[in-house]
This record gives sequence, C-alpha cells and structure tokens, in this order.
Amino acid sequence: MKYKKFLMRLTFVFIGVILFLTFFSRTLVDMHVPRVALAFIEPGVIRPEAHSSGIVEPAESTHILAPVSGRITHIMEIGENISNRSVIFTIAGDIEPLEDMLAMTEHEREHMAINIERTQAERAAERDRERIRQIDFTLRAHNLEMERIEQRIYDLTEKIEYLTYVEVMLPQGISNQTVTKVFPDIAVGTYVHEGTPIMITSLRNSFIIEASFPQIHGFIRPGLEVEITIGRDRIESHISQVVPAGGRNIATIELTSMRLSGGELAMVTVLAGSSSFPSIIPIGALRRDNTGYFILYVESEPLLFGNSYYARIQRVEVNWRDANHTAISGEWGAPLTEEPVIIASDVHVNADGRVRLVAGHE
Repeated sequence: MKYKKFLMRLTFVFIGVILFLTFFSRTLVDMHVPRVALAFIEPGVIRPEAHSSGIVEPAESTHILAPVSGRITHIMEIGENISNRSVIFTIAGDIEPLEDMLAMTEHEREHMAINIERTQAERAAERDRERIRQIDFTLRAHNLEMERIEQRIYDLTEKIEYLTYVEVMLPQGISNQTVTKVFPDIAVGTYVHEGTPIMITSLRNSFIIEASFPQIHGFIRPGLEVEITIGRDRIESHISQVVPAGGRNIATIELTSMRLSGGELAMVTVLAGSSSFPSIIPIGALRRDNTGYFILYVESEPLLFGNSYYARIQRVEVNWRDANHTAISGEWGAPLTEEPVIIASDVHVNADGRVRLVAGHE
C-alpha cells in the first residue's frame, strides 16, 4: 500500500517536472519571438493629405542681355520695380574701334576728293573725244565710290552717337516686372561684351512653387486646396497643374504675395475632401517591399495548452491615405483577411514566423 502511494507521488512529481520544463522551455523560446500589437480592418473615413516642400520661384522671368559691348554706367538693384519706361541699365559703348574706322574712312574721302578734282581737271584739258569718254567713265566711278564713303561715314557717326550712351529697357510687351537677379560680377564699371547675361526680371508679386509627391498620393490633382507655410506666414492657394516625372508627381502651385522675393523655402500641405471607405487600417500596418504593398495579419493555431500565433502575409492595393490611416483593398480584387493585422512590433516580423501578442491583444 505504501509502495503504491509512493509510485503515485513519484508519477505526479514526474508529470509536474515535465510540465514545468515544457512551459519553461516555451517561455525561453517566447523571449525571442516578436511581440506585436494588433488592430482590425474596419470601415472608416479618410481625409487625405500629403506633405512636401519646394522653393518659391518667380512665375515669369525674362533674361536681359547686353545689347552692345561697353562699360556699365548705371544698373537697377535686386527688388526694384520696373515699368515700361524704366531704364534698367545703361552702357557706355566701346566706340574706340569705330572712331578708328571713322578716321580711316574720312581719310579715304579726302583721298577720293583729290582723285575727283584731278580727274575733272584732266577732262577740262582734254580735246580727244575718245579720251574724254574714258575720263567720264572714271569720273562716274569716283563719284559712286564717294557716295559709298559718305554713307559709311554717316553710318559710323550714327553708331558712335548711339553707343556713347545706350539705355536698356524691357523688351516690348513686357511690363510690371521686378529685378530678381543680377548676375555675378555685374556692377557699375563692369565691361561687358555684346550678349553677356546682365540680369533676370520677373513678374511682380507673382510666384510658383513646384512640390514633388510620391505617386502613391493618387488623389493629388489640379484644383485641390494647398496650405503653404513660409517662415511664420501661411498662405492658401491651389494646385494649378500636376506633371508625372521620374515616378513622382510634380505639383505646380501659383501664389501672389507682396512679401516674397523668390528663393524662400515653402512647406506644402495638400488637402482633399473626406471620403468613406469599407476597409481602412492604421498607417503603421501598411508595409512595402520590392513587389508592392502588403499587410501582416495574425493567425492562431490551438495547442494542448493555449495557442500559438503566426504572422501571415496578404498583398494589398492602397487607395487614399491621411496622416493616420490608409484605405486598402485586396490585390487583384481578393477578399481581405478578417484576422487582426499587425500594427507594431518590438523587432522585425517575418511572414509565417511565430509572434506573441502584447497585453490587451490576446
């Protein structure tokens, strides 16, 4: 009798030890299993918004070049406003080569005048008709050459007078501008060659911002409201156009401001209207790899004592999103899982790997 009691006690102790070792070993293993927090896919409302930045640029710009070679004697400064009659800069033209050409041409005129006078005297003294005919031909040639020389002297004189003081204004048809840039090394006293870039003028108080957004923000389109923050200033505007470029969407935003000059950094927030969706998840549950977007959900498997939990993967398509949630659908129209999805974990979670649930998610 005592032997049977001893065997029963020994058996209970052995079973207890086995159970202890089983749970202890599982606890040791679970220490290296990712701890995850969960949420369910559910209907909800999303008001999409997207954030980006851009540099304030003038809406319309005109590059002004030096019309002639010479030395700058006056130039407007950055920020000055320009009207149709404003002289934006002046150039004292390089007239020395022209003055040399004029002196040479005037010398030619003197030489030609002597030739004409000599030919006229020779004709007056000649009595042979054939010789007179030849002299008349020569005299006509001299007179034609004199007319050419006189025209050249006139042209050079006009050009010298023009180049002495060249006033540069905006091209015809351009108005309401501001000087937004003067190129480096351009100032009063600078010698410039014809065609040298001098300055850039821009339409007054009118600017654009080009902000780049990932194509995942498919809701971005012309006409959407935009909030722009520049320093302490907030400006409301709208998107005027959207152009795809290199896997992103470039949104152009127009704005008018008397306090901007161009070059400022602008923080851009695009807002869209609220919409209801049948399936939304916290933004933290959305994952991405080289293939596309996916979610990890938790599937339980019963054990003799309790359950084991495993992470499973489902490919999804992403619709609108806001700062906290995103709307999803199953890839190629597949139904979405009804199991809870992983929204956070303490370490990396592998698909089909074991996980354990944090408190409150069992």
